Amino acid sequence: TKYRPHKVVSKYKNICGNQEYDMRNSSCCSGTLHNKPELNPLNPLERNPILNCCDNIIYDITKEKCCRESHTGFPTHTITNLPNNFCCGNDSYNATHQDCYNGIKLEKVTGKVRCGYEYIDGTIEKCCMNTKYNAVSHKCCKGDKFNVIPKDHICCNGEGINKTMLCCEGMTPSLKRKPDDDQCCYNYKTKRAETYRSSNNEHCVHGEVLELPHGVEACGIFKFYFPKTHICCGEKVYDINTVFDSCCG
Repeated sequence: TKYRPHKVVSKYKNICGNQEYDMRNSSCCSGTLHNKPELNPLNPLERNPILNCCDNIIYDITKEKCCRESHTGFPTHTITNLPNNFCCGNDSYNATHQDCYNGIKLEKVTGKVRCGYEYIDGTIEKCCMNTKYNAVSHKCCKGDKFNVIPKDHICCNGEGINKTMLCCEGMTPSLKRKPDDDQCCYNYKTKRAETYRSSNNEHCVHGEVLELPHGVEACGIFKFYFPKTHICCGEKVYDINTVFDSCCG
């Protein structure tokens, strides 16, 4: 190995990108060099207490605030450092009399609340995920999604359904097979639901609707028994007798 003599480098030197700089005179922010001292002019052994990086921008923390793209979704920039001044889009807003929605600055309306880009009274007018609606005739249906639905509809996981449907498992809207159906049978394998009428001796057995004789109960998969004369243990049907009349385990 060829010997290379040690090189003495100033403790104030650093590299910014591919460029060497003196930290007493310049600062480096994400590969961008600025003509402001990175080190404290009064004590070069410590960092400059009033300067900081906002991505590749250098700013004075006593006068400015940082609005990073990673936090706002808008290009990185700085704003005036005031108590009620906050980031909004490519600019800022004053929270005492303004709101910010999707990067748009809005002027607050006294006595009203914001709903998306509008202001509503909050009584007759309500807000459903930034959509305005009339609370007299409609309501907000919440679930995997949000929708405004008529007040006489049933909310089923973000969808409005009428009396011709049932909400199965609180998740899946399912059209009734018969108008008087009152129960759902959900098949977790097929992810489908079927409706049935419980008073018609119809039963949900492992995701399938089956019509059984009166008084019959299901035992496991497609096995049935009369509870008065038989017993179901471990998905098997046994005769009830004086010796064997209950399950163990």
